[in-house]
Amino acid sequence: MKAIALFDPINSGEGLKTAAKQLGFQVVGVFTRPIELFEQQFHLTRKQMFHDCDHVVVEETLADILRELKPFPIVAAIAGLDSGVELADETAHALKLFGNTLEHSKARRDKGEMRKLLQAKGLSCPAFATCTTEQKVTEFAKTHPWPLVIKTPRGAATSQVFVCEKLPQLLDSFRDITHTKDFFGGKTTVAVVEEYIGGREYIVDTFSDGKTVHVTDVWLYEKIELDGFQNIYYNVFGLPVNDPECQHVVQHAKQIVRAFGLMRGPAHLEIKDDPKRGPTLVEINARLAGARIPEFTGKYGNFDVVKATVEVFVHGTANVPNEITYTKHFAMACCPLLQGGKVKSIAGIDQIEKLPSYEMHQLNIQPGDVLETTKTSTTIALFVYLAHANRAKLLEDLAAAHRLFQVSF
Repeated sequence: MKAIALFDPINSGEGLKTAAKQLGFQVVGVFTRPIELFEQQFHLTRKQMFHDCDHVVVEETLADILRELKPFPIVAAIAGLDSGVELADETAHALKLFGNTLEHSKARRDKGEMRKLLQAKGLSCPAFATCTTEQKVTEFAKTHPWPLVIKTPRGAATSQVFVCEKLPQLLDSFRDITHTKDFFGGKTTVAVVEEYIGGREYIVDTFSDGKTVHVTDVWLYEKIELDGFQNIYYNVFGLPVNDPECQHVVQHAKQIVRAFGLMRGPAHLEIKDDPKRGPTLVEINARLAGARIPEFTGKYGNFDVVKATVEVFVHGTANVPNEITYTKHFAMACCPLLQGGKVKSIAGIDQIEKLPSYEMHQLNIQPGDVLETTKTSTTIALFVYLAHANRAKLLEDLAAAHRLFQVSF
């Protein structure tokens, strides 16, 4: 039986396993980081991660992965997480499978290379510098307005992304990035410092069928901006793909996807509509959207992006409707912890499940846990997925989900 290699098939990548098996393929799960790290970061057990994998490979280099894959008739290599993007690209190239160009593979993962490619393509890009010393960070800060953003080049989930108002905070953040492992356990001597991008923040998810870039869904972020809490998700609102107010963002997203050489498969873009620059990329990820969004939206749409992802990497092309439509409006309540301590009790889940818009939830904490305040998207205590044909009712239930969820310490 032909097999598909799925690289770090976690989070929304889980659905790729199901889709591959439904299409009649074996699944080889290729895990490119230590399993213990994934267990910690994604609150999963080894059994959960290996579920639906006919074979498992745990290797971190291309040579070792190719050696382990040799017994299997691999027909596609697909990334589930950011950590698997480059190795999936390289594996597809080595095995002469359908994929995306290697030329921009690094830029689809490394934030510094991402910025360089934007500049080279003449696309909107904040002033930035890749800094290896505190002196370079200081020099950049002297010639650019505050606030400044500093981030690790290969992180994820808003981890090690700092919005800084003063030089001491910026230098402390540089030391954090260069002395602490990133979300995927990597080490770096480089930090990317850049001007702050203002404006409303959108998610644009796309799918490329081998010829055309299609926009599958659009979302608007609402984040907490309180003292001590920055860059933390609070609400995510689904928008119609054809909403006139975001068309300039949608068109910019398509342009970026093409510039980054993504002719096949999904892409997940975060774009801010900066008042000065216009639509400006925060980052692009060459994978399905996270937070189970494909599973969530797929119930009410006319396009199965997960199944199409498998098909496009197997056959080089996939069928996409002329217009991707949905029968319901979507939103997600992201319930962070604004204080830490030992969890005594959790309340409100039963009432949330009775909301008219309720679809599903993901609770990431339990009584007895000793927790810090939420710092990244993976340490959000509760995600609530909501869908309703009436947008006003959806927004009412979104507010109710936050109000009902209570954690006692």
